[in-house]
Amino acid sequence: MLETPGCILCRQEDCDFSYLEILYPADFGAGELLAGNEQPGEVSWTFQLLLDQLEKGVIRRSRLQGWIIPRDGDQQQAEALFLQFRNAPCRLST
Repeated sequence: MLETPGCILCRQEDCDFSYLEILYPADFGAGELLAGNEQPGEVSWTFQLLLDQLEKGVIRRSRLQGWIIPRDGDQQQAEALFLQFRNAPCRLST
């Protein structure tokens, strides 16, 4: 099972797909997962990115990916997508 900060796999009941959200590990600062008060099963999450102090004039981009994936085998696919994302070089072009 994939256990890493900055990666969340959302699975709704009676749904044939899952939502995967991944933040690049070096960009992840902190995160919070909250249960909603309005609807049963409602959740929300926030991520803080790029907590490092940068020198004046330095620009840094954070990287994030969102995926809709089939529910069947979603944990294995989530792990594969995370590893692919983590190992991919950072694109420097705009």
